Amino acid sequence: MVRTFLWVLAAAAVLSSCSADYPVNAVFLKGRLAFAGAGKDWFFGETGFCPSYFSVRDESGKTVWRIENATDNLKCEIFPLFYGVAPENWQSVVPAEPLKSGHLYIVNGAGGDQYHGAFRYRERRVLGVANEPDTAHRFEPPPYDWPAEQALEP
Repeated sequence: MVRTFLWVLAAAAVLSSCSADYPVNAVFLKGRLAFAGAGKDWFFGETGFCPSYFSVRDESGKTVWRIENATDNLKCEIFPLFYGVAPENWQSVVPAEPLKSGHLYIVNGAGGDQYHGAFRYRERRVLGVANEPDTAHRFEPPPYDWPAEQALEP
C-alpha cells in the first residue's frame, strides 16, 4: 500500500511538470552562424513557449552573448536566431563577442520551456585549385637565357 502510494506520488510529480525540453542546434545560414530551435511543440504541435532569455557561454562559463525577451509574449517564433542579432521585441543584454575557432560554446534559453545545446566553433580556410591545361598553351614559354639575377628583378 505504501509502495503504491509512493509510485502514484512520483508519477504525479513527473506529470505535473508541463514544460518541454528543446535541443538547439548551431548551423550556418547564408554564411552566418544561426541557431535552429524547436520546430514543433510535443504537446499542441506548435512552436514552444517563448524563452525569457537566450544565452551563449564559453566553456569557462563566461557569457559571450545574451538576449532577453522585452515583452510578455508566451508564444513567439525566434528561430532561426542569428548570432549577435536580437529579434524584434528582444534586447541585447550582453553584446555578442567574436567567437574563437576551436572553442566549445553552450547555448541556453528558458521561460516555460527549456532550450539547450552546445557547439564547437570552427573557422577553416578553404583552399582549392582548378587545373586548366589548355590555357597553358596560349602563353609563350619563358626565356631560358636570362641570368638568374635578372629573373628575380621586377
